Amino acid sequence: MASWTDSDAIEVMAIRPMPEPYTAQLTELRALCDRMDARATEQAPDLRDELARGNHDFHLLVLRCAASPRLYGIAANLARAPMMRGSFQLYDSRQLGRGLQDHRELAHAIALRDAAAARAVMEAHLRLSYLAVTTAPTQG
Repeated sequence: MASWTDSDAIEVMAIRPMPEPYTAQLTELRALCDRMDARATEQAPDLRDELARGNHDFHLLVLRCAASPRLYGIAANLARAPMMRGSFQLYDSRQLGRGLQDHRELAHAIALRDAAAARAVMEAHLRLSYLAVTTAPTQG
């Protein structure tokens, strides 16, 4: 039987607390997806505002799953920009549905701990969101 080194003990102690918060965050990601999907089927006047808040919460939680305080701080500041918070107002119904489905796929990739898939989903999600906002007809 191999003996444990100090390095082994430090590694185990460092990763031991990770699964519990990770599981809670994954449960919360899925719950946010469920709430947003349920709300999206309604025609409430505040629908877009509520979905924008849910989207903001979802993306902040994804950043917390990354367990990088520096990344979280930088991206959280960017996510607070008014344009980012209001982008749901510019989506048509197809873009809105696609965005919500992207959230599900991202949560699934995170659950599988597939960093490459999560990165691909997030990159496509952000790019399509950017295109939706920058090509939306202007209101005037």
